[in-house]
Amino acid sequence: MILAAMVFAHSAIAQSVKPKSEADIIELAREATLRYCGDHEPVFGGYFRTRCVFIASRTSDGWQVSGHPIYENEQGAESIVEGGDVVLYYSAAGVLLKHEGAAF
Repeated sequence: MILAAMVFAHSAIAQSVKPKSEADIIELAREATLRYCGDHEPVFGGYFRTRCVFIASRTSDGWQVSGHPIYENEQGAESIVEGGDVVLYYSAAGVLLKHEGAAF
């Protein structure tokens, strides 16, 4: 019984530090920046931020994820604007280490 508990505990620890895939990391970034990326607040010229497009890159320490906001007007026309980007740094296991750029 003790052996079974030890095996279960080891399995749980091993899964929690398992390296995350690119899709996993992008989903973590999407969840972390949900309020910022989809706030629908008017920004300029009738446009408002509706979502972000994320690009993840492997680093020696884990992942760097860049989020680029997409803006739309009331007619649904999209625009990507320089600035307002958010950059998130994750460990290989998916722990947010730090972020730069827009507050979220």
